[in-house]
This record gives sequence, structure tokens and C-alpha cells, in this order.
Amino acid sequence: MQDTALSLADLEGHDPKAPARGHERRFLCPLPACSDHKHTPEHRSLTLNTDTGAWYCHRCNAAG
Repeated sequence: MQDTALSLADLEGHDPKAPARGHERRFLCPLPACSDHKHTPEHRSLTLNTDTGAWYCHRCNAAG
């Protein structure tokens, strides 16, 4: 797993309608490793902790 820099602005630019649930938001992953996958709301695989800024994609295993 490799740390990759993604900002909240990067994630919101890629998936502006990402839902929030408490201190967590789920986004469509904007990284190249996930570009071959479906990009529909049902396939949001990247979770972001809005308190810490830490994120993890459950599909490509990238984190930051």
C-alpha cells in the first residue's frame, strides 16, 4: 500500500455528490488503479475521515 496525496478538494472535484455519514464520507476513487471500474454511486470505494483527513480506498488499497 502506497501513501498518495489527495485533498478534500481533489475528492470533491471528482465526486461532488459524495455522501456524508457522521465523520465519514464515501467517494468514487479518482486514482488510476480504479479507472477501469464502474463509477456509479453504488461503487464508492474510498472512505475519508473528515476529522483527520485520512482516507483509504477499499478497491485499490491506496491510502493517505
